[in-house]
Amino acid sequence: MIFKCSRLECRDVRLTGIKGKAMAVIGMRRSGKTTFLWQCLGKRLEAGTPRDALLYFNFEDERLAQMTAQELQFVESAYRWILAEAPSANAFT
Repeated sequence: MIFKCSRLECRDVRLTGIKGKAMAVIGMRRSGKTTFLWQCLGKRLEAGTPRDALLYFNFEDERLAQMTAQELQFVESAYRWILAEAPSANAFT
């Protein structure tokens, strides 16, 4: 079943989320992974998740290329600091 999402086609695909864990999608180049994740973010916004609770990383960004998992946590902490919120392990749903 295909649903219309503005100008893009939404596939009837669901990701099972785990509270407090990141969502990741892998696949072939130019297969729609980024579009799919943006659609997932849009659905979360429509469901009432605050925009500040949704953080998107594009790992093709050359600034992230050499970062370790530990260093990526600093990015999330800086994001929270910029929003003037105390970092929380339960911030992401």
